Amino acid sequence: MANYYTHLSLAIEDWPEEAMRFAQRLDSAVYCVEPGEEGTLEFIPDGEDYGREIEELAFTIYKDNESRSGCTFAVKEGKLYVYSDEGGEPQVVADILQHTMCRFKLPKAVIIEYADTCSKPLPNAYGGGVIVVTAEEQHHMHTHEWSVRKAAELAEKHELLRNDAETLRWISAATPGLPWRGPAPAPAVVTSRSRSLTGESPDV
Repeated sequence: MANYYTHLSLAIEDWPEEAMRFAQRLDSAVYCVEPGEEGTLEFIPDGEDYGREIEELAFTIYKDNESRSGCTFAVKEGKLYVYSDEGGEPQVVADILQHTMCRFKLPKAVIIEYADTCSKPLPNAYGGGVIVVTAEEQHHMHTHEWSVRKAAELAEKHELLRNDAETLRWISAATPGLPWRGPAPAPAVVTSRSRSLTGESPDV
């Protein structure tokens, strides 16, 4: 049986310590939420700074993801370290950091890079991605989604260009290692039409 892992590690060093502690306590609060639980968390004493706010956010984050971060949030030497040993959840980490950034009006984006791995060399078991987080937005990119989309774009481009002899001559000369379908065009001098059509080396 194969085990699947998601690894991530980052260090945030330009946040005020109060914000780092807030993120750390919010992560701990999410761990205390049980599936289907509503109400209050015994983890947070009454009257604690940000206590009720952290509690509400913890329920929201768990409800949105049905998961916990799987990571350690550690404040040390003026930095917030976030890392996973095996099964991190990048989306939960992104939500915790975003709520903290919103609460403390932190303008600088945080970049979360992660790797998906497996205990066995199984096809399609490896990959990774990145989440760019601000107080207002999250932008995601995963290697599998990107590669499928890029392959489709290249296939479409290939189909459109396969019968354009002049364009094929230009691209084949620029990218000799790329396999092109269809018969190879006869040698010819590159015309002004092919130069104006391409403009510059295409993204292939």
